[in-house]
This record gives sequence, structure tokens and C-alpha cells, in this order.
Amino acid sequence: MTDEQVLYERDGAVAIITINRAAKRNALDRETGEALARALQKAEDSDAACAVLTGAGDAAFTGGLDLNDPPDPALFIPGAGVVMQTPLISAVGGWCVGAGISLVMASDLAVCAENASFLYPEGRIGFTGGIVASLVTRIAQKEAMRLMLLGETLPAGWALRVGLVNEVVPVGDQKQRALEWAHIIARQAPLVIQTLKRHTAQALPSGPAEQAARVRRELSQIAESADAAEGKQAFFEKRPPTFTGS
Repeated sequence: MTDEQVLYERDGAVAIITINRAAKRNALDRETGEALARALQKAEDSDAACAVLTGAGDAAFTGGLDLNDPPDPALFIPGAGVVMQTPLISAVGGWCVGAGISLVMASDLAVCAENASFLYPEGRIGFTGGIVASLVTRIAQKEAMRLMLLGETLPAGWALRVGLVNEVVPVGDQKQRALEWAHIIARQAPLVIQTLKRHTAQALPSGPAEQAARVRRELSQIAESADAAEGKQAFFEKRPPTFTGS
């Protein structure tokens, strides 16, 4: 299946995922959110050693949820809607709004351009997916609350200072820098990288919305499984089911 809203390509051992709605500041509507989830899962299911997530153009990584047709953020946030052992690097240019901050938070590494601006405006809008609350386990609690409660636009220097991103680069260089890191990771021992990522995920606390998203994902996998279909069919046919664990 080809998605125009989210592009997927390979650079050797690295998967590159690009939110491709530049005319809408790469805002995430329902279709784009679903396409992003598919692209992340595709990277995870492939032999890619690392994945880079970015937005088309330099004006916005993502403008957050498209309120005309918003998706469920839990669908596409790594670690919540998509389980990823593949390391993920975010390359941020321009606006990073709302759910975009959750995407950066969920990444293993992040680089941003000097023009990056971070904004969480949900308090003014009257809506939140809640997953961003896990930010208090990634950066200083007071800084996370400043972002979430005040709705300020905060610059690249703030994101670097509090540890939301690893490095700030000139505008237009963010993707290339992320790719440099990704290819370094690709040369490491895969089992070591995956183990370190898995252990780090187990060590990090998570907020209620993130935990709930994981539970919903697991229950959905059971509901959509071949065993669930077999159990239902066997019930109606009044016979013992034959389960396969799939």
C-alpha cells in the first residue's frame, strides 16, 4: 500500500519516514495518523537497523493534530500504539506542536534545527490525548509542566537545555545529522542495541494514557487474532476450538 501522506524510503540500513503534508504544516489528520502508524510498523517489521522520522520541508516537523479530522494519538506514538525495538531518531525543523512533542519524546534521539519551536496548546483548545504527560519522566518535571500548562512557544535552545533534543543544527541540516547518527547505530551490534533500548523502555515510568494505549493495543491484537475468529466459529459450530497462538 502506498501512502502519500507519509513517505517511506530506505537509505541502506536506515528507514526514513516523512510526514508529507507540508501545505498543512504536516498536521496529522486521521488518514495521516494511520499512515504514520503503518510506516513505523513497516520499519519495525523490516531489517532496518534504525529509523529517522521527519517532516516535509523546514517549516514544520508537524503542526500537531488536524482538528478538522483528528486521529487518536495513541495509534501512532512509538511505545504506545506501535511497539518498536528499532531505534528511532526524530529530525525536527520548524513547528513541533501537540502530538509532535509526544513523537519527539518517544524517540530515542532527536536533533532539531535552529528554527524549531515547541508548543503544546491543548489547554487553550480543550483537548488532550494525555500521552504527553509521560514527558515528566524524560525531562525535568517543572520544565515539562511549563510546556504543558502555560502553552508557551519554546525555542530550540530550550529543548536542548532540558534534554528534549540532543543537538541543534542549522536549518535544513536536521535530517542529514539524524541520518549520520542512524548509520552509526546501524554499524553497532543489533542485539546489544535492541537490548539496551528494551531495558531503557522497561526502566522508564509512563503516564496513565500511555499505559492505557498499550493495553488497548494488546487487547486489540487478541480481538483481531486468528484464535479469536476460531473460538467464535467453534462456539457457533458447537465443537472444540483449535487454537494456534496466532
